[in-house]
Amino acid sequence: MPKLPGAPYEIGYQKPPHASRFQKGQSGNPNGRPRGRSNKQALTFGEERLKSLLLEEAYRSIPVQDAGKSITMPMAQAVIRSVAVAAAKGQPRAQRLFLKLVQTIEEEHYQTQLLYVQTMIEYKFEWEQAIAEAQQRGCSIAVPLPHPKDVHVNPRTGEVRIDGPMTEEEHKKWNHLRLMKNNCLEAVQVCKAELAEPNCQYRDQVQDELNHSQRLLDLVSKVIRD
Repeated sequence: MPKLPGAPYEIGYQKPPHASRFQKGQSGNPNGRPRGRSNKQALTFGEERLKSLLLEEAYRSIPVQDAGKSITMPMAQAVIRSVAVAAAKGQPRAQRLFLKLVQTIEEEHYQTQLLYVQTMIEYKFEWEQAIAEAQQRGCSIAVPLPHPKDVHVNPRTGEVRIDGPMTEEEHKKWNHLRLMKNNCLEAVQVCKAELAEPNCQYRDQVQDELNHSQRLLDLVSKVIRD
């Protein structure tokens, strides 16, 4: 075994230099193992498994007697219904619990809708400004989807309506429908002009074509409103 210069003992496998050895009574890990570190992964796995089992059980269909008939519904729905029935029968605890659940859900829905309305108002305003400024400078701008002119917000009722495509795929379909609408409009005008002629030949066929084009136009106009 080799020796370090001046070392009185050999150094090698399982024989480290004396200075680097652990001193007697001193731990190699003075901080110790963090509490719960050894079973953290198993605990996380167990928690996720428990959540999965709870959700699986919550949505498992079970038979329930309703108005003398047996119907099936998810377990969670059956529990909520039993609480609602108990509340309707006048049980104070069930009433408080049921009303609290309803109020919590309605408040969450309200806050979500309020945030959505505010977001769409800002979206419409900012993009309209950006498009107007680009037009003033004579610059081109990539128009977003949905187009701001297609976004309609009623701040009083909280209603948001989008009369236009929201993705590139929808944009292609809307262009196709818009072309179809223009063709139908042209066909309707041509048919009406022919029927206005006193000596119109094949009047019945033209009338059928007019009716067909008008029905198709009405269908497409429900989607393409402009």
